[in-house]
Amino acid sequence: MPPTPSRPAAEPGRRRLRGRTAGHVGRAAENRTLGRYLAAGWRLAARNWRADRMHGNGELDLVLEREGTFAFVEVKSRRTLLEAGEAVKPAQLRRLEMAATHFLDIAGASGADRRFDLAAFDRDGRMEIVENAFF
Repeated sequence: MPPTPSRPAAEPGRRRLRGRTAGHVGRAAENRTLGRYLAAGWRLAARNWRADRMHGNGELDLVLEREGTFAFVEVKSRRTLLEAGEAVKPAQLRRLEMAATHFLDIAGASGADRRFDLAAFDRDGRMEIVENAFF
C-alpha cells in the first residue's frame, strides 16, 4: 500500500495568490503608515530601500526624516497586533541596523539621530505605531 501524504499538495496557483494578497496588504499598510508620518511633519527619504549583501541585505520599509532625525519604520501585518510585533526576529533586527547604518553613510548623515519604529497592523486593519520599538 503506497504511503499517504499527511496533507494534500497546494494547488499551483494558490501559493502565488497568497503571495500577491500579502503583497497588497503590506503595500496598503505601508501607505497608511506613510500617511500618518507625513501628517506629523516627517519627510519620506526612502521606501523599500535594500542594502547590498556586504551590508546585511536588510530592507528598510520606510525611511523618514524630520529635523535631522531619521526614523526607520518596519511595517508588519499579521492576524493580531501582538503577532505583528513578535514577527520581527533578532536576525532581522541585525539586518535592519546594518542597513540603516549604511543608508545614513550613503546619505552623508552618519552622525544623525535615528530611531527604529514598528507599525503593526492586525487583520481588521487596526494600526499601532511604536516609536523606538527596537534597540
